[in-house]
Amino acid sequence: MVEQITKQESGACNACRFHTKQNTMERNSIVFYRSFFEAMKELDATTKSKVFDAIMEFSFCANEVEMNGIAKTVFILIKPQLEANMRRYENGMKPKRKQASNKQEESRTETNENVNENVNENANAKKKERFVAPSLADVEQFFTENNFKIETARNAFAYYNEANWKDSRGTAIKNWKQKMRGVWFKDENKNVSSSTRTVYTAPTKYRPA
Repeated sequence: MVEQITKQESGACNACRFHTKQNTMERNSIVFYRSFFEAMKELDATTKSKVFDAIMEFSFCANEVEMNGIAKTVFILIKPQLEANMRRYENGMKPKRKQASNKQEESRTETNENVNENVNENANAKKKERFVAPSLADVEQFFTENNFKIETARNAFAYYNEANWKDSRGTAIKNWKQKMRGVWFKDENKNVSSSTRTVYTAPTKYRPA
C-alpha cells in the first residue's frame, strides 16, 4: 500500500533537476512507501521531522540535506528508493520512440531479418544478465514473504548497498535473492509467532524447590 504525498509549496524549487528548457513541468507528487513509515515511526519527533524534510527536499528538488546520527542512517536506507522513483519520473517524461512503418518492415530482405533477429536475441540476453540492484522495499517484501524478520532485511540491504552490491569477497552479486537465501535466511532470523513457540514445563516431581 502506498500513499501519494503532494507538494504544498506554490513556488518552484530553484535547484530542481526537473526544471529544464525542454521540460518546464514541475514535479508535484511523490510516492511515500509503507517501509518509509515503518523505518521512521520509532524515531523521536525531531529526528522524524528531519528525515521527512530530507525526503521531500530530495524528491522535489534533488537536494540532499546534510544530517548526522540516526536521521542520516535512516535516510541512507530510504535514498535508493527515492533515486529509483526519480529515474522512473525522468524516463516517463521522455518522448516515446516512433515505431517503424509497415512499409519499411516489408522492404527488408529475409537475410536482414535473420541478422536483426540474432542481434535482438543477443541484446535481450545481455539485458537479462545485467544485474539490477533492488530497493529497500524490494528486500523487505522478499524477507516478509518468506517469513523472515524485517530488521534482518534492512541489515542485509544496508550491508550490500554500502558495498555497491558486492559480497564479502568483493565479488559482484548477480542474483540478490539467491544471495539472501544463502546468507541471511537462517533459523535465528525467522519470524516466530508466540502461538507457535513450544515452552517446556518440567514435571512437578523434578522441579527444584
